[in-house]
Amino acid sequence: MSEEVKLDRREWLKLVGVGVAGLVIGGGVGYYAGYSTAPKAVVKTPIEASPVPKKVLRVGIGIDADTLDPVSQHTTMIANIVDLMIDPLFYQDENGDLIPWLAESYEISSDGLRYKVKIREGVCFQDGTKLNADAVKFHFDRILNPKTRVPLRNYFGTLKEVHVIDDYTVEFILSAPFAPFLRGLSSTMAGIVSPKAYKELGDKGMANNPYNIGTGPFKFKEWVKGDRIVLVKNDKYWLGPPKVDQIIFKIVPEPHTREAMLLSGDLDMIVLPPPPDISKLRKRSNVVVKAVESTRYMFMYINCQKKPFTDK
Repeated sequence: MSEEVKLDRREWLKLVGVGVAGLVIGGGVGYYAGYSTAPKAVVKTPIEASPVPKKVLRVGIGIDADTLDPVSQHTTMIANIVDLMIDPLFYQDENGDLIPWLAESYEISSDGLRYKVKIREGVCFQDGTKLNADAVKFHFDRILNPKTRVPLRNYFGTLKEVHVIDDYTVEFILSAPFAPFLRGLSSTMAGIVSPKAYKELGDKGMANNPYNIGTGPFKFKEWVKGDRIVLVKNDKYWLGPPKVDQIIFKIVPEPHTREAMLLSGDLDMIVLPPPPDISKLRKRSNVVVKAVESTRYMFMYINCQKKPFTDK
């Protein structure tokens, strides 16, 4: 069973920005819980250096990633992780309102076929290169490339091409009006990736070792498949550095094991605690359990490129 939890971008930033530790999150009516007084974690430094305490958030999740490439995301829990490394042009808040993020403003033509978007100036990728219109075009050209693995390409099914108007303005050209187009620009898939990073990493590197790919508050450190995904803070994040130095997403498939690791102090936050234990967890004075609305949805696609579905 897949694990689907979608936190609002600001919800994630609240967790990592104020140093919250010891939480549990679940899907459906999502649950998260954690210590009201979080255990401290310390990363040891070389013996010749003075020891510096690190603020480490240890999160227990039930599934491993199949890819960390933003454009290839289709599982919400993993998209939550990738969201910390990248920023989209827009994001949707808890009320579903569309908020400019890497975009500053936009204009839509009267026929609904042209979307002109002004890009925020002064933002840099984690590799030090500047975010600009060329980078935005490069990213969406990659999405449009049929050789790129994009499971949710239908988000941009009517997108024909992207034009650079000036250094910080792009224009999206659609083949037909598509009302949800701007909301597609708030998806994980639309998180802008550094052209320099992509050219150095290639598709394989993007999937497995996405170093310095985005403009987000955290940078990729390592992925030990079947065990953990580790991110470290981006000290140069354009909204200011997070207060959490490192996030370790520990892969623990069994819900009761995740719960035991939380209660023993081995984890600070777990996703999807065992449903029968929710009431018991709520009674613990050192655990906080919260139910959050989930954006999970389930669907089935038909591959019309294979028989018998090729018969129109």
